[in-house]
Amino acid sequence: MIKSVRFLLLLMIFVSMQIVAWGQPQERLVQVRVTPDHTNWLYKPGEKVKFKVAVLKCNIPQDNLEVRYEISEDMMKPHQTGKQPLKNEKLEINAGTMKKEGFLRCRAFVTCQGREYEGVATVGFSPEKLQPVTSLPADFLEFWNTTKETAEKWALEPIMTLLPERCTDKVNVYHVSFANNDYASRMYGILCVPKASGKYPAILKVPGAGIRSYNGEAERAGKQLVADARAQAEEKVKTMLAEAEARAGEKSAQTLADNAARCEALKQTARGRLDQAAGLIVGRVGSG
Repeated sequence: MIKSVRFLLLLMIFVSMQIVAWGQPQERLVQVRVTPDHTNWLYKPGEKVKFKVAVLKCNIPQDNLEVRYEISEDMMKPHQTGKQPLKNEKLEINAGTMKKEGFLRCRAFVTCQGREYEGVATVGFSPEKLQPVTSLPADFLEFWNTTKETAEKWALEPIMTLLPERCTDKVNVYHVSFANNDYASRMYGILCVPKASGKYPAILKVPGAGIRSYNGEAERAGKQLVADARAQAEEKVKTMLAEAEARAGEKSAQTLADNAARCEALKQTARGRLDQAAGLIVGRVGSG
């Protein structure tokens, strides 16, 4: 009997230790930290970059370890490689510069107890000035117009469901969906509508890749501080067209007209589809 009780106690302690260990965040034995010599990770073309490397083992700075490093433009093969030891618990790597807009990446590697550890840092050279490097295919407008005609044949069939547990004293929160351009396929989202009467601008947030839950923007809707995303998009298109015309130089007027027509087609299509969805949803909100 005593042996059985002792065994059960030992088993319970072992299971408890496993649960605690499982619940702790995973932390590597060795951490390779790579940082630039600018605080905002941004540089201008022509500015030289120095990457700083530090290695921690059990959160203790290490020294005299050999660091292997690679310098490359984003997604390109390394154009600079080398090996240097840590001195006074740090290493500075002169990574040079970029003469044009883009990204420069440093990868640092350290081997400890037969295992290789890596740290990465990437800096940007005037990334806001990057421009597309591909052109539209010759049959793009034909493809786009055909796609629009196909999409218009599908009824949106919007569905709105109030989510009382997410509503606040100022905002109603709905789970919404509308039909996609395929059978049994729908687009889903969260709609937050101020309870106070009146007209309000709207903000459209498009999720990134991956599967996760979304709660909507109830806080912003409650403050009625949402921005008109469509107006901002139209202003952005105008700015892009103006910049394109300024850069065109010797390009023909016909080329500029074609580019403007493509941008206008894209803008009108997006605006029409959003207007259609927004009209149906707002109608449902008003009637509810």
